[in-house]
Amino acid sequence: MWKTCRTVTAAPTDILHVLTHEDAIRRWSPVDFELLGHASGRLHAGDSARVEGRIAGLRVGFDVQVRAADSASLELFASGPIDIDVQYGISGGPRTTSVEVSVDVLSGRGMTGRVVATTVRALLAAGALEGALRRSVDGRPRPGRLTPLPGLRTAAH
Repeated sequence: MWKTCRTVTAAPTDILHVLTHEDAIRRWSPVDFELLGHASGRLHAGDSARVEGRIAGLRVGFDVQVRAADSASLELFASGPIDIDVQYGISGGPRTTSVEVSVDVLSGRGMTGRVVATTVRALLAAGALEGALRRSVDGRPRPGRLTPLPGLRTAAH
């Protein structure tokens, strides 16, 4: 399991928006993806969606279940060639919000699953989780993305 946290100058509702709105997710996600079967643009508790993209040069798809999505937490479970359990804890004070995230890569099925699991674990070990959280709450896009989200800054700024 990989974990990281960050404190930012933003309201918990602003953090939830960045973590659940499709356009915002595209700005900070370490992997390009397509969100299929989900029309609202924002993930809500109880939603299901299909996510497809490329990992290790392989086209992969995941069925994502949004288990919780509120100003205190975001919990996702993605099932595909591997299972991924993602949990965000969001706790706010009068001036700052702390965001803690944990990602657990649970299993890999077949040859593709083993390749994808190994790649995802290597990305996480190399700091992909820290980078994605930093970009999401700092409002900075990943390299190659042009449009940052205004209004979110780390407490260190």
